[in-house]
Amino acid sequence: MDRKSFIVAGAVGSMFAAAFIASSASAENWTLTFTGLGPAKVVSANYNNARTFNAGPVSSYNSYWAGEMKWKNAQGKQFKTYCTQVNEHINFNQTVTYQQVALEQVPDSPPAPGPMGAYKATVLRDLYSRFYHSVKASGSDTMNAAFQCLVWEITHENTTAQSAAGVLGQLNLGLGAFQLNGSGNNNVGVFSTANAMLAELGGSNNDDFRFFNNGDNLRGLRHDTAQDQILVVPIPAPALMAAAGLVGLGIWRRRRANAA
Repeated sequence: MDRKSFIVAGAVGSMFAAAFIASSASAENWTLTFTGLGPAKVVSANYNNARTFNAGPVSSYNSYWAGEMKWKNAQGKQFKTYCTQVNEHINFNQTVTYQQVALEQVPDSPPAPGPMGAYKATVLRDLYSRFYHSVKASGSDTMNAAFQCLVWEITHENTTAQSAAGVLGQLNLGLGAFQLNGSGNNNVGVFSTANAMLAELGGSNNDDFRFFNNGDNLRGLRHDTAQDQILVVPIPAPALMAAAGLVGLGIWRRRRANAA
């Protein structure tokens, strides 16, 4: 089994809420139990960290479940996720305590590929911004599998570029370290859907990289021996109330200054 990541709905309501979450969430641990798969498909893919980003097509593939994963915490609250590591595993009903870290710091190593860094994280945030909500709403096996395969392509490809636009230009699902099989009944739809998503990243000029949910609340969940994941940090009610209070205080001060 090769999937994981963490996702919790919760749009950031303001710049203040985003700043609060970014500064307070990094020290948290998350204890989660893997309960099964959501919309997903078995796909054929091949990953070899020794290959360059433009290495030619391979002739053999392995089978992976690609798509949504489902988790619950000790209180029974449910979460849905996508994974960031092909070469680590998670078992059904396995409970893992993850350390929450900056998105740039996952996946860990060993095994390869190691932390994605700033440029890949920028591309990954753009993927979530453009497609996460529509993929979740679709309930489609194909769309969820395509989204997961793009997460793997972004995090696992051996890019050499020194900009987000450069990294995006080196991504190709049919070449490189991570390759997705584009033939076969289970693969054709996933491959074409993932390529359509990839073509929209970065905008028309490869320079429009978006944050997810209007703020940097996309985080990594890291563990030494279990698959690392991606977490959309939920915004606790106190943070939202604090943000609203800060906004309200600012408006009150401006009105008072204008009245004076």
